[in-house]
Amino acid sequence: MRPHEPTATLLSVASSRAMALVTLAAVGRQRIADALTDAYNRRSCEERLTEEAASAERGREALALAAVDLAT
Repeated sequence: MRPHEPTATLLSVASSRAMALVTLAAVGRQRIADALTDAYNRRSCEERLTEEAASAERGREALALAAVDLAT
C-alpha cells in the first residue's frame, strides 16, 4: 500500500488548502460587509470612495456621492 500514500497525502493537502481558501474568502467578506445584513461597512465604503475619487481625478471626471440613512 505504500504507492498510494503519496496520493492520500496529496489529497489531504489539497483538501486543507481548499478549506483555507474558503475560510479566507469568508474572512474577506466579513471584513467588508456586515455578517447579519450583508451591507457594506464604513471601512469598505471609505476604501471604495478613495479608489473612486482617485479614478475620477485621473480621468478628470466629476464624482458624485449620495448617502442615505435607512436606520429606524
